[in-house]
Amino acid sequence: MPPPLDSRPAQEILIRPMDGLDDFQRAEQVQREAWGYNDIDVAPASIFSVARNFGGQALGAFDGERMVGFALSFGAVDGGMRISIRTWSAWLQSIRIAAWDG
Repeated sequence: MPPPLDSRPAQEILIRPMDGLDDFQRAEQVQREAWGYNDIDVAPASIFSVARNFGGQALGAFDGERMVGFALSFGAVDGGMRISIRTWSAWLQSIRIAAWDG
């Protein structure tokens, strides 16, 4: 059994599809905070919209109203089969999603 990450209780994190420009802009901010990126380095809000609208997925992880992580994938076709290719994900280190309970 792996050791616990820390003694804080797990937080209730809601994972849901991103819903529009506000969520996409929140994902830009998560990148800045998680990776220390400058504006020029972040995946822009528009790329989240493109992924979501053309076969990919843009999921956000929310602690209340605050986005604390995301996963972004693009849709693709391989040999006639639709697949999803994960390209980005980020989580803020200040959260603890779940505790190991064996």
